[in-house]
Amino acid sequence: MFGSDTVTILHICLEFYFTDGMEYQDNLLSELNAKDGHKVIIVSDCMRYESGKLVPVPSEDRILQNGVRLVRLPYDHIVTRYLSGKLRKSRHLRPLLDELAPDVILFHSCTGWELRTVSEYRKKNPHVKLYVDSHEDHLNSATNWLSKNILHKVIYRCFFQSAKDQIEKVLCTSPLRLQFVRDVYKVPTELLELYRMGGTILPDNEHEKIRRELRNTFGIADRQVFLLHAGKFDKSKKTVDLLEAFRSFPGLSVRLILAGAVANEIETEFYTVLEADNRVKYLGWMKGSELEQLYCAADIYIQPGLHSVNVESAICRGCALIVSPEANQMETVSIENGWIIGSIKELPEMLSEIINDKSVLDRKKKCSLEYAKENLDYVKLARRYIPIDCSAGNSVKCGNGT
Repeated sequence: MFGSDTVTILHICLEFYFTDGMEYQDNLLSELNAKDGHKVIIVSDCMRYESGKLVPVPSEDRILQNGVRLVRLPYDHIVTRYLSGKLRKSRHLRPLLDELAPDVILFHSCTGWELRTVSEYRKKNPHVKLYVDSHEDHLNSATNWLSKNILHKVIYRCFFQSAKDQIEKVLCTSPLRLQFVRDVYKVPTELLELYRMGGTILPDNEHEKIRRELRNTFGIADRQVFLLHAGKFDKSKKTVDLLEAFRSFPGLSVRLILAGAVANEIETEFYTVLEADNRVKYLGWMKGSELEQLYCAADIYIQPGLHSVNVESAICRGCALIVSPEANQMETVSIENGWIIGSIKELPEMLSEIINDKSVLDRKKKCSLEYAKENLDYVKLARRYIPIDCSAGNSVKCGNGT
């Protein structure tokens, strides 16, 4: 079955609001699978991000610019819209599996009714490789008693347990998430594998060209330290706290740029503090490709609140990091490539130390890129679940088997 150069790969993203143009895991993995010459289909729900906000969209079936086929399926209505969104059942998936006849299925998340459907399909088609990845942890899931003890420990655990015998591996995107699925869903240890979130890595000459052009565009001199903060800005990301702390640091040796969508809950505070400091520039919501270029120009990516996938993306573009312990749930930041900041109030003193000895910053940036090449390169990660006897393109072997 897998002797040919290409396979059909199905990414099931029924709870991840697939949005073309973003630089999220499901976007990058599927695009890189297609670049390797495989037939790739994404199945998603009927929600997507527009300017950083979730909006409903119709069912659709179309080919994206990168050649990946996107199929959006509505959830079945189960009592209420809220419950439907938690169970994520879609009767349209089963006939689609028969139509697509995938060789490899990557089910994004350990949760959802359709994990059962996919496992039943695999049982009838034992040549199919079924992988599940996990993005659930105690910071983003099971955050109250009802969610933890009913939704996750009973309903989602039941879904997983009914499917586990058909699963090759559960690919956990951080050590914290590996522990969570082992404890909450009772995933057997032999099924677990650490599979970090990643990013794309540019050739050095291309990186430097983008860096020079963007720093010139924003009027940031080589001697100035460029801090970047990006994503969806709300109270949990501590964006306003960051602005206030940065404002208390004097001088023009450091610049701060923000790119993202501002939540209504902080909008008034955000713009008030923003306008009080002309060293700060807010670019609004940016496309994933634009943000990826912005990382090249930055020296430090700063995440004072909860984790964002932007952390790993920034590491892949050689940024040093300033993050909170909560933002480091992926455990990709250490003393080698960044600073763990206990309180954002420590930022002014930290910036003073960085300015006084920029050689430390240079070392941490270099360590970020070295770490990324070894552990976070999506070109390598996208081949993890491809059968070992399938070649990518003309010559590169895919996957490492199970």
